[in-house]
Amino acid sequence: MAYLPGLAEGGLCLKQRCVAVKGPGSPNPGMQKLLAALLLALLPVAALAQSAPAKLPANSVYGRLGIPGDTGPGQAIPFTVLGTKLSGALSGGVAKMFPHLGQTTSASDCYTLIDPYGNPIACTTSTTTQGLQEFLTATTSNGWPAEVACQGTQFPSKTEPIFIEATTSVNVPVAQDWSFHSYGCNLNFNVTTVPGLIVDSQGASVFDWDGKIVYNVSGSNGNTDISPSCVVMLRPHTNTADGFAGIYAGYFRIKSPVANPQDSIKASGVICTDSTNGNVIQQALEFTEVNGGGAISAGNAYHGFFVTGTAGARGFQQNQITLGQVHGFSVDGVNAGFNSGNNINGNLWHIGSMQGNVVGRARNPVQTWRHRQIAGRL
Repeated sequence: MAYLPGLAEGGLCLKQRCVAVKGPGSPNPGMQKLLAALLLALLPVAALAQSAPAKLPANSVYGRLGIPGDTGPGQAIPFTVLGTKLSGALSGGVAKMFPHLGQTTSASDCYTLIDPYGNPIACTTSTTTQGLQEFLTATTSNGWPAEVACQGTQFPSKTEPIFIEATTSVNVPVAQDWSFHSYGCNLNFNVTTVPGLIVDSQGASVFDWDGKIVYNVSGSNGNTDISPSCVVMLRPHTNTADGFAGIYAGYFRIKSPVANPQDSIKASGVICTDSTNGNVIQQALEFTEVNGGGAISAGNAYHGFFVTGTAGARGFQQNQITLGQVHGFSVDGVNAGFNSGNNINGNLWHIGSMQGNVVGRARNPVQTWRHRQIAGRL
């Protein structure tokens, strides 16, 4: 409180703003006390307001992050951090992966990754999968339900500005009672000699990739066979919480796996299973379009759906397989086993249509070495 020259008696100044509390002819002394009390009450607010910075970094707001009940000074909060926190508050208990502002398709440009509570999931600066591998590792190990969102094709330009680029294989680690969903995402592999998506044991889990997975595989010499080289490889080998390795009692779907081998290379298959170290059993498997690659003179996959594994107790059994369309393969649309020793039986196949890369050139639409296979046509 201060008195300034020329201010009426009883005038108060608050941060150089003055109010006449009592002046000539003021008829109400009680009003003087009321106004004085109000101004004194505002003094702490004015002092607090002085802590706000006069300037903030670009693309930021002033506030405070923390937990409920936490107090302290404010700070500049970047839009990206604030957006992540808000996304966490609205995530509904689901870990999410989605493009950041200005997202590119460089394999080292990580997407935004957050856990179900809005905390960032670490993405290494040396990522080769735009953060997809880090996201899968974090969500499977913690049992978090997971969602990935990308961006579809733009019209009228008919361009796809955002997809996931990977220059190494992507491994889906062992999981149990876990769910994963990808919405509108296309995954583009540019790799050499190795499968694209490699799936370890999945116990009673759901994996649903609602988009394309394109497998651009190349070899050092070209015009060679690369084995095993598959768009998707189901290869269980790590024990689940049930105490054994396997892919079982769950649902696995990829809408459109596409083999696109380079330099006339022949890939093993589009979808491959390897039950050498664990069963693929009592599992629902669904693929809308299985694309082997096309012209016989160019790179393509030998098999559309290729079942492998050594002889013994483990095998590919009692599954329900739905193939909407299988095309572009050069040998077999479905090859269920190399020899009679493979433990492949009791499977229910639903196949819509099947066509090799050149009419009449594909050897066998369906080839199996074991009995008790039930085939149906959609």
